[in-house]
Order: sequence, then structure tokens, then C-alpha cells
Amino acid sequence: MLVQCYPVNNKDGVVISTLNIMLEITNYKKIEEALKESEKKYRLIAENVTDVIFRQDMNLNIIYVSPSAAHLFGYSIKEAPKLKTKDFMTPDSFKRAIDSFQKEAALAKEKKNTDIPLMEYEYVRKDGSTFWGELKVTFLRDSKDCLVGVQGILRDISDRKKVEEKLKYMSFHDSLTGLYNRAYFEEELKRLDTKRQFPLSFIMGDVNSLKLINDAFGYIEGDLLLCKCSRILEECCRKEDIVARWGGDEFLILLPKTTEENVARLINRIIKKCRNESTKKIPLSISLGVSTKNNPDQDTSAIMKQAGDNMVNRKLLESRNISSSIIQSLERTLWEKSHETQDHAERLKKMALKLGKAINFPQNKLDELLLLSSLHDIGKIAIPDEILLKKDKLTKKEWRVMKRHSEIGYNIVGSSPQLAHIAYAILYHHEWWNGSGYPQGLKGKNIPAISRILAIVDAYDVMRTGRPYKERAVTKKEAIEELRKSSGTQFDPNLVKIFVKILNRR
Repeated sequence: MLVQCYPVNNKDGVVISTLNIMLEITNYKKIEEALKESEKKYRLIAENVTDVIFRQDMNLNIIYVSPSAAHLFGYSIKEAPKLKTKDFMTPDSFKRAIDSFQKEAALAKEKKNTDIPLMEYEYVRKDGSTFWGELKVTFLRDSKDCLVGVQGILRDISDRKKVEEKLKYMSFHDSLTGLYNRAYFEEELKRLDTKRQFPLSFIMGDVNSLKLINDAFGYIEGDLLLCKCSRILEECCRKEDIVARWGGDEFLILLPKTTEENVARLINRIIKKCRNESTKKIPLSISLGVSTKNNPDQDTSAIMKQAGDNMVNRKLLESRNISSSIIQSLERTLWEKSHETQDHAERLKKMALKLGKAINFPQNKLDELLLLSSLHDIGKIAIPDEILLKKDKLTKKEWRVMKRHSEIGYNIVGSSPQLAHIAYAILYHHEWWNGSGYPQGLKGKNIPAISRILAIVDAYDVMRTGRPYKERAVTKKEAIEELRKSSGTQFDPNLVKIFVKILNRR
């Protein structure tokens, strides 16, 4: 900078004046250099951060925008100043942003505040796609303290929003089925429990025999069944209905403005769809109970309890048919995947019945023998095929897996009230007379009599017909000799004697 100096008359004064002017020039240059350095650093930061840094006048015309805007919005730096704020925002976000700007500008004039509260808006890119951004804005003032514009930072928070949305979704939805959860249902009930929504109907549903299916086929199949039921309920209901997983195997549906007649039609649709979606392997069945609130004087909790009670009553009425259907399905599955056949079960029934009558079993025990003959190996449906059908000798590890079938069978039939009375007979049908059997090492008459009978007739039929792991079937004489050899160790000696006499009469 060129500065012209005029000396004063006083010699000392000339020197002093010149020095002062030189100092002022030096200070000015330092300030100028500092400003340049500061601006350089500011631009370096602005041009290298991922956040968008910008300035606008009070009419929201763009004065400056950092290069990061090109990456975030898809516009070039030359295009950006020609655009208006509304070009960058969705209509709803633009309206909220303008309302906030005008409100804060009015406050800034009165209270001299400079910051606009941190806000989140939805922005629009050049290609039409959208993202969420977090906006931090500060008012700019001139030397007279008048508002002249704003400067701000815009940060892309799309990833954070996704996490927030996921957390929000999880807080209101069941993680397995994707239906609404109990917390959401209760919140919606507060909103909808008004006279305007009457009649307000409820359906309580319970998936039948889920525990039995979990025990028989594993929890993965049980979970798939729950998801299948969930989709059926959603498809049958309206968008305004609230379908929620209430807990475990229970579902609860809230139906605004729905009469009892309409609910009855809905239930018929659900039952029909369940029937159509059932498979031979796993029948699909839901017991449903209904109740309706018609006026504000009725207690909502009592109405919901009534739906639950009606569901339980329906379940009791249907339980026999449901359990029978599922057990038949389990039997078919066992026959399909193993060497067990319906013929084998029928032969066991005949032989076990003869042995049971020979020792004067009462009728109820004979009935148990017939059931046990069909279901004693039902637990094998949960054993992997490569072990169940292996022709070579099982390894120790494979044998440990195979031996679990009696416990699995116990759990399966224990889930059905109609079959629970033979659960222990299934559990103990591989126990040995001398106590060296499994799973609990019971000995002698501590083993249920029907389990001891089944063990003998099953062993005999296996020897006579063969198995994948047996080289050949044996003759009747050879089979009887094997029974006698194992009498007193594996089998009840008294029952073996009686059974051999029965065989010799044939």
C-alpha cells in the first residue's frame, strides 16, 4: 500500500509523526494478512468438510455455498446461487423452515439473539431423491447491529434417521412377526376408545398346539407358523384395524366401527384361510374369541377379558379335533421320513393287545397300549435323516442324538391333553429291566408295565422285519431265542415267557 507522509516543522515532531504512520501501516498490513490467512483457513475448511457451509441474505438468496453441496445435492457451485431455498426442500419442510425463520428473525430484532434452534428437515436432490439434514443457522449483523443475513451448516443425517426409524419401528413392532406389539396396541386403544369409534370390537386369537409343534419340529418351524398366522390375520383385516402380537402364541385385534355381525364374517374368513394354508405336515389352526364394546359405560378391560374367555372356551371345544389332526400329521411325517410304517404300528398293536390281555390288563390300559404302539417313536421326527436312516453303525455322538427321541416324544405327547397320560410310557420304553437303559436308568417294575410290553413286541417285530442298520430279518425261532437271551437284562423275564407262549400258539 502506498502512503504519502507530510513532515511537520518541528524536527523531533517529523520523526515522531513518521514513526507513527509507519507503525499504523505495519499494523494494518498485519491485520490484512491475518484476515487473508483467516479467510484462507475458513475457505480451506469450508471446501474440504462433508457438511455444507453457506451464507444467505435476509431474502434467503444464496451468497456462498461450499463445494460439498455439489456432492450432497447434485448441483454445481455455479447452479446453486441461481436456486431458491424451496428448490432444495420438500414442501412440508420448506413451510416449516420459513415459519421458523420468520419467527426467529422477529425475535432476533427484539432480543438481539443470533441463533436459530437446531432443526431437522427433509431435502431434495437434483435427481429428485430425498435425504434428511440437520440445520444449524446463525443470524449475521452489520456494524449498526441490523440483520443482514444468515450463515449455517447443513449436515446429512440420513444414516442416523434410519437408525432412529429402526429403533422406533422396533419399539412398536414385534421382532418376530412384524405385527404391532402390546405397547403400541395399548397406546392405540387409548386413542380409539371413544364414542366416535363405537362399536369397538376385539378378537383374541391363540395358535393351537404351538408347543407340540415346537417340540416335534423345532422352534424354527414354530416361529414360521407364528409368522404365517400373522400374515393371514393382516390379510383378512382392514388397514385401520390394529393387529398385534399380544405375547407368546396369542394375538389381539382391535376393530374400530365394527359390529358383531361384521366380526363374525371376519372370523369365518380367517378360519377359511387358515384351512387353505394348512399343510399335511403342520396343520394351521387358531382359536378365536370375540367381544364388542357398544357404549362408553362398558369397561374396556372387562370387554377384552371377555374376548380372552371366549377364546379359551372355543379352544376347549376344538382341542380334541386339533390335537387329533396334529398327531395324525406327526404320524404321517414319521412314516415318510423313517423306516417306521403304518404296518409296523398295526402289528405292534395286535401283539401288544394280546400280551396285555394275557396279563389281565384293564380296558383303559389296553387303550393306552394301542396309543403307545402308534406313538412310541414319535420323537424320531426330530432326529436328522442322516442319523435316522444311516445303514452303518452309529457313532457315539450320533447315538447320543438318537437316544433323545424318547424325551422328544415325551414332550410332544405331553403337549396334548388327550395324550399326556402315555407321555411317561413313551419316555421309558427304552429302559432296561436291569437298569442299564435310557434316559433315566429305571430298573425292574419301576418301568411302567405298558413300556415293558412295548419294548418286547417292538424288539420282536424289528428282528422279524429288519431295519436299515440290520443286515437281514431273522426267523421266528431266532427272534424268540434273542428275546430269551435278553430276558432278565433288557426285558421283563415274566413278560417274555408269556409272550413266547403267545407266539408259539400261532
